[in-house]
Amino acid sequence: MGSVSKDVHYWTRRAAIAGIRGLHAMAPPIRSYSRVEFHMDTVFWLCAAHGFPLRNPRILDPFSGSGIHMSHSYVERAREAHLCDIDEDYARLAGKLADNVTSIHGDSFKMLNEGDPRLGKYDMIVLDNNLGGIYYDYCEHFDAMPAVFRHFDQDARHVVLALNFITDPELMNSDTRFETPTFEEQMRRRAAFYGTPARRITPAVGANAYAREARKEGWEVVDHALAPRAEFFHFLLLFMRRAG
Repeated sequence: MGSVSKDVHYWTRRAAIAGIRGLHAMAPPIRSYSRVEFHMDTVFWLCAAHGFPLRNPRILDPFSGSGIHMSHSYVERAREAHLCDIDEDYARLAGKLADNVTSIHGDSFKMLNEGDPRLGKYDMIVLDNNLGGIYYDYCEHFDAMPAVFRHFDQDARHVVLALNFITDPELMNSDTRFETPTFEEQMRRRAAFYGTPARRITPAVGANAYAREARKEGWEVVDHALAPRAEFFHFLLLFMRRAG
């Protein structure tokens, strides 16, 4: 009898795996959304594993688009989420994502740097910015530094910045989805920000550069972790407390 139950368990799971793979083959977006859910689960698991758990956090997502590509994967974990985008239609759609979402239309870099009154104070900020090249004369998220750190809640026990971190830009640029004619300008700006001409950089090098920016606004980067997303870019997680 025990053998039969094990066979049933095995073959029902095999059927489930085959069904999931079939759905992925017939509808590729389903696979993409499953991956995104896992990526964001990993972000929260790593926060907890490093001793910086986030329970019902207030989240700011300055580059959310409509929220349908990535932001949807965390809104159920959030007390409230502010989703921002420069595209008015995307911002409008983001506001329909969930009841705890407030959408904000505008230039997110200007919002962060000028202190837009529509923004609040947050436990977590997610910088899911454009990866390849220069957009509106902005490069990656460098123009949000150090202003982004002003928008964390200074009374929180700890806060987390999750940002797109490119470990291998040349591999990224070889991908047709991210290939850009402004690649060399992007590399110049990266070298200036990270303080090294090396194109492939480690999480430690990145964390040191962001810690430099965080200190300007009174935050200390206590630890960091890397949450994988693809072969050449990931979420770099910065775990922070108020300095001093």
